[in-house]
Amino acid sequence: MKPNASQILAACLLLLLACAFHPAARGQSRQPSARKFDEFTTGIGGAQQRWWYRNAEAEGKELKERFRLYAEQLRKEGARPYAITYGPRVVEWEIYNRSIASMRAGALWEYLTPAGFDWSQINWVNGGFREEAATELWIVPPGAQPPCPTPTVRPEDVAYCPRVGVTGATYIPAPSGPLSFKASVSANDKKFSPTISWMVSQGRIVGGQGTDTISVELPQGASGEVLAKVVVHGYSLECPAESSAAYAKTTVGVTHFKLDEFGNIRQGDTKARLDNFAIELQNDPTLQAHLIVYGGRLGRRGEAIRRADWLKNYLVQTRGLDPARIITVEGGFRNELSGELWLSPLGAPPPPVRPTIDEDYVKPKGR
Repeated sequence: MKPNASQILAACLLLLLACAFHPAARGQSRQPSARKFDEFTTGIGGAQQRWWYRNAEAEGKELKERFRLYAEQLRKEGARPYAITYGPRVVEWEIYNRSIASMRAGALWEYLTPAGFDWSQINWVNGGFREEAATELWIVPPGAQPPCPTPTVRPEDVAYCPRVGVTGATYIPAPSGPLSFKASVSANDKKFSPTISWMVSQGRIVGGQGTDTISVELPQGASGEVLAKVVVHGYSLECPAESSAAYAKTTVGVTHFKLDEFGNIRQGDTKARLDNFAIELQNDPTLQAHLIVYGGRLGRRGEAIRRADWLKNYLVQTRGLDPARIITVEGGFRNELSGELWLSPLGAPPPPVRPTIDEDYVKPKGR
């Protein structure tokens, strides 16, 4: 078990008392000491900690260079890696209850093990909190005492922001009753009791306002998207607005609904999309699937129908769906091989195809 910040600080106080009576304090030979090699905020929880603002490629290059220089110095002095990481005062998000400090520590193993350091020799300490997340890289020669954390923010002053999500049905061709939407709210902050409020783009909330689940009644003949947004109140005002809100949408009253479309992507990516598609079909047995595939301008002859058959076989053989509910359609030609995944009520005709290239301008390969 890794020691926490308070345990490390207590150990450091004991170390200072011991140093007062150490022979080195009376002018005898000095012991080697730890030296800070580098300190930076780049990485998870740093100045640009919101993932949608981060330039992951640039961060990766910077971290790789910092750890390369660190590894060189460690080998030169025969020292083991030793790092102290700190979480930020405003924690905008965390994953699976892992602290920002522990997630920052993951860079140690990511960049140092390829440099030849055994993972079991990498030392890491959770230093607590600072105004901004940070990482310190230390050189601790053999026989030297390890450094102590220097947090600047008390744990009770840390603001934890919530993680909010909303779920609802993706597609209901003909609603027979109120729609249902459910919110999920989580955070590592036990000091606040959040309150919940809902808004909908059409219809009216007939039950559940102020709770995590609402019922939405639609007017007769409603069609299109029904957007349900939830806002959570009670957390620190320093949390970004987007971390306290989420939305989901349900499409209603239309005969065909395009769930997904994709180009000539790799098989693994295609399977992931088909898995999501299969979940929708499994959740509602009254729906059927139309798989529309378009051949490419320079593709091989018959590639569209072969790809459509592969898509259907995956849904039937791997996901266990009834083949009668899955209809394949050869849609003509587009610039590259591509596909569309459509949902509709059982028995509905296929949606209209939309090729973008006339067959006269297609140059198929092979027989």
